Amino acid sequence: MLEIEGELLADAVTRGKNNTYIQIATAAGLESLERINYWKELGEKQAKNLNAEPIFIPIFQKSDLDKNDYSDSIKNAGLIYFSGGNPHYLAQVYFGSNILSQILAAWKSGSSLAGCSAGAMAMSDQVSFSFRKNSEVTPGFGVLTSTSIYPHFDRYFNPLHLPLYKIIPNNKVTKWNIGIDENTALLHRKGNWSVSGKSFVHLLTSSDNSYQMKFDKKFESIAELNSLEIN
Repeated sequence: MLEIEGELLADAVTRGKNNTYIQIATAAGLESLERINYWKELGEKQAKNLNAEPIFIPIFQKSDLDKNDYSDSIKNAGLIYFSGGNPHYLAQVYFGSNILSQILAAWKSGSSLAGCSAGAMAMSDQVSFSFRKNSEVTPGFGVLTSTSIYPHFDRYFNPLHLPLYKIIPNNKVTKWNIGIDENTALLHRKGNWSVSGKSFVHLLTSSDNSYQMKFDKKFESIAELNSLEIN
């Protein structure tokens, strides 16, 4: 995904943002120090490959939110990247926080915002991921409205041919339920939706149908996704 991250970073720089790569590994906050360092080192490596300045924000629990002032780094960030781990924990830590408001304000003013796995799931307004009915649903960041994101779709879901009611908690289907295959990204750049990477993005519907779209095609080509909205 280096090329994609490079494009997002370049977009932000052209909008007047700094050439900085902010890595946020909060989703791994319940995991080992070794795992947290893995994400930190991965972010530093990506930033180095992109000739960008790496900035690691060490927030692993709610009590870390107010320990330091990251407002300047966030406000002027080129790319703000949320990495993987526990999506519910990630959303819960930032829910209603001032720093999330700062991140969303930076994004709206030109910074690029991205995430993988748990980080991608948290971008929606409803975080859910379980094979069980009545499973946990957590309010997300709300970047995408009326949406739930299901990453690793080809790995965990599609091969098993699971009916939608086993994927969506409480049998409640949000307006948009989007599965994203591994090594694949759903992008919104310059007013257009597109898919980039090795595989597919899937639109899940209540009738258990799934629409696939190969990379490099825009969502405007699929009528069902014309009204997918960003806040």
